[in-house]
Amino acid sequence: MMELFQRKAGIQLVHVPYKGTSPAVQAIVAGEVDAFNIGIGLVRPHIVSGKVLALAKTGFPAKEALPGVPALTDSFADAEYIPWQAAYAPKGTPKDVVAKLNAEIGKALALSEVRTRLANLDLTTASSSPGDLDRTFRADYAVNRDLVKSIGLKVD
Repeated sequence: MMELFQRKAGIQLVHVPYKGTSPAVQAIVAGEVDAFNIGIGLVRPHIVSGKVLALAKTGFPAKEALPGVPALTDSFADAEYIPWQAAYAPKGTPKDVVAKLNAEIGKALALSEVRTRLANLDLTTASSSPGDLDRTFRADYAVNRDLVKSIGLKVD
């Protein structure tokens, strides 16, 4: 996301790697870094307290989450990136096991308490099939192919 943003904005950013989101959140709160991209739900308390300034938002909750914070697309129309998460199994996992895992994950995502907890993190849920996930991944990759190649990422 930040790579896409800096290219669309015509700016140069320095990547600062952290071992997880907690140290990254601590760094932004402490003023050790100037900006980073993270799920709203993970920093909402710091935004509300005024310790962190939300500059822009992306993704599906853009209108509902953080009223008054502009969507990134307000300034950079083609810099939208909608993150998604998925569950994967090792290559070669038997199809019946994949189908069972997919069904159980779908059931879990349909539970109201799960949906509520995820909504509190400004996450939306959607279940799909392994084929749907593969198509989503390939479509995202196709859209971002040039960016992926330019930064040297490889898909195994």
